[in-house]
Amino acid sequence: NKGGANGNLSAEQVRNAAADGHTLWISTQAMFTINPSVYPALRWKQSDFKPIAKGVENPLVLVTHPSVPARTLPDLVKWVAANPGQVTYASFSPGTPSHFLGFQLNERFKLDMVHVPYKGSAPQITDLLGGQVRLGFAQLQGALPHLQSGKLHAIAVTSRERTRFLPQVPSLAELGYPDLSATVWFGLMAPSATPKAVMDQIQAAAVKAQADADYKAKLEAQGFDVPQENGETFAATIASETARWARVVQATGFKAND
Repeated sequence: NKGGANGNLSAEQVRNAAADGHTLWISTQAMFTINPSVYPALRWKQSDFKPIAKGVENPLVLVTHPSVPARTLPDLVKWVAANPGQVTYASFSPGTPSHFLGFQLNERFKLDMVHVPYKGSAPQITDLLGGQVRLGFAQLQGALPHLQSGKLHAIAVTSRERTRFLPQVPSLAELGYPDLSATVWFGLMAPSATPKAVMDQIQAAAVKAQADADYKAKLEAQGFDVPQENGETFAATIASETARWARVVQATGFKAND
């Protein structure tokens, strides 16, 4: 495990490794599709890597503290609009969908929420539970126990359709806002110079693993979806998401520190 700089150090390590299939990168949606837009001096490029397979995927969930007098998106929008500049929203990290979806919510409904960034999902959830921040786009796995216990309330999920983990909660697309849809994922990447025969072997192994019932069951029990998306299909998703987040990043003017 090579942490640091929101995944950029791990990307550099894999890019510089021998392209023989023995060193792979487990990247995230934010690392691979957002970092290129927010880091002015990024020392790696998307073209340095070839996508193998999307490993796990989940929507975010727009949650509120129970003190917020709204249980639906229209009511939440009305409440925030009635309190301009006084409502804060939490993200689990700046420069992630959790941050930018809040910006898009502000933009879409002409709101004036203040962004409060956290260093990870755990502190974000802690302050949402404590009411220090009133709402935010949270990762499903971390929020789910608190939604089930009533300590937080779910307004909507960011997947195109409802998630089976919260079947009673509508999606933003279902509510008429498909432009606010987004998922977060972990994906397997290899250096782009890896020989095709080796890449094909690794991809076949990944596809086989994801089709295994026990493997899927263990991940689903932790609140993950296991998509069947690999190779060129995965690459097309990455290209679309990169373009989408580049537009949002430009609108926000956000730049990350190296």
